[in-house]
Amino acid sequence: MGTTRIAAVLLVLVAVATAQDKPAVQKVQNLQRALARATAVMRSGMLARYELAPAAGVKSDRIPVDALERVHPVLRYLLCGDDEAAGLAAALWGQSTNGPVLVVGGTPEQVDAAKLVMEELGKAEPLRARLQCSLLTLPLAIARDHCREPGVVVDVDETAIGELTRSAVKNGGSLHNLPEVAASPLRPFALAVTAKAEVPDARRLRVRGEMVPASATEVAVRLQVVRGALPTEPTCAPQDALLQPIVRLQVGKAIMVMAVEGDAATVLVVRCVELANAPLPPPDVR
Repeated sequence: MGTTRIAAVLLVLVAVATAQDKPAVQKVQNLQRALARATAVMRSGMLARYELAPAAGVKSDRIPVDALERVHPVLRYLLCGDDEAAGLAAALWGQSTNGPVLVVGGTPEQVDAAKLVMEELGKAEPLRARLQCSLLTLPLAIARDHCREPGVVVDVDETAIGELTRSAVKNGGSLHNLPEVAASPLRPFALAVTAKAEVPDARRLRVRGEMVPASATEVAVRLQVVRGALPTEPTCAPQDALLQPIVRLQVGKAIMVMAVEGDAATVLVVRCVELANAPLPPPDVR
């Protein structure tokens, strides 16, 4: 089966599967949009094809399948944002005589964006990112003065972060600055709020993240904020997360996103301190 036919068949299958739990009208609309994009992709020939190594640990110049399974949602987000139907045409699986393949189909801009990601992942010294994560807990009424709706990622500067921090502390909240992390592509990291005797481990806040380079100057990070333990397998994302955004960051930029628990809010702040294609210096521990 040719690459174009692989893309066309998978577009239909993914569209139907994604529509499973949607209202009837939305199911039809999403399917129509996905099929329209599939037709456009087939006619224009805007496809890119990447061969994948058969399994993790196998020596190969190709990217392991299990790694691409984890980069897949991030790649869809980078190419299509929150447009679900557009995402259906952006990153698709197939099978060739040489093994699994990843087929990317969409606009020229989408295919070019996917090429940047795959090139960075294939480098001997891929892009690495120094990230600083903080968690703030505070009354929801106070958090709403600074954040948008729950789960909505907001670009912020240090002034906005400072104002939120002062409001949190003034109103009985708390600030937790987590250890700085040097994130490498597709190597999950986990951070935890310092344990306290009065907070049981099942209520302890933790952050899991996984970084994917979007280009030579930008990274995407898939994040989860949970209470309690993370899965024992580092590559497994937690099922029940307070937050699970995918964010884009450049050097010197920061974002924040809010989760709601009753009348309380937890706000995640992430800063990108440095990007480099060489081993990063150890974080400043002062």
